[in-house]
Amino acid sequence: AREIRDGVLDHPVEVYSKDELGEVCGDFEEMRVRLKESVEMQQRYESSRKELIAGISHDLSTPLTSIKGYAGGLLDGVANTPEKQKHYLRTIYDTACDMEGLVDNLFLFSKLDMGKMDFQMESISVKAYLKDFCEEARLKVQGCAVEIQLDNRLKDERFVIIDRTQFGRVLWNLLENSLKYAGEQNVQMKIILSEEEQKVVLRFEDNGPGVEQGALEKSFDSFYRTDPARSSLKKGRGLGL
Repeated sequence: AREIRDGVLDHPVEVYSKDELGEVCGDFEEMRVRLKESVEMQQRYESSRKELIAGISHDLSTPLTSIKGYAGGLLDGVANTPEKQKHYLRTIYDTACDMEGLVDNLFLFSKLDMGKMDFQMESISVKAYLKDFCEEARLKVQGCAVEIQLDNRLKDERFVIIDRTQFGRVLWNLLENSLKYAGEQNVQMKIILSEEEQKVVLRFEDNGPGVEQGALEKSFDSFYRTDPARSSLKKGRGLGL
């Protein structure tokens, strides 16, 4: 009891008897385990917060430097032709749009983290929803070398309860990641809809490079990106997954 009071949570409480004292020891052991899990979770959360702040600082400083540089070029008269001026202004505008997207993602992330996200849940046909998504996605990626295929393996109509908008974010994020990391090759995305043990299962397959085995367990960490240099804002901010 004193060790637990003092925060020493690594030594298990061994129980040898089945009487009242044994029950008390068992309760102490369960308390120790839960406290240890709570402390470890808090440490991971604090570590994630530090990484998050570092990620925000980096991902905001890079485009700000770009905007400052091009604005300075306009002020100093470096862009001395209408074509150069238009190019500088377009770059400033595009970079500001990237920053706006980052801020929007951060706002969404904060609401999710605080549990203040309002979800509009409704029952919908999963087949019809995915069919509409694929058609909309094909329109969005027109001009890109992308093939999106829906492989429906459901025998019967199935309904699921989701938020259309937020679930659409999930689907689009996965497709967007395929596009970002495909390189020069044509993207082939297959969405497989099936049913296993009375559950609707969605699988996404593409012909991209994939994620290295060592990075898989970190894929859902906030601000984690497989590129340690965080060299390209265009390749995402590590908030999507």
